[in-house]
Amino acid sequence: MATGGLYHLLLLIREIDLPVKRWEY
Repeated sequence: MATGGLYHLLLLIREIDLPVKRWEY
């Protein structure tokens, strides 16, 4: 369960990180 939560957080961070990189570019 703990690993599942971490995986979900990673996905959220990735989803937020991609748009941020696009805006920076």
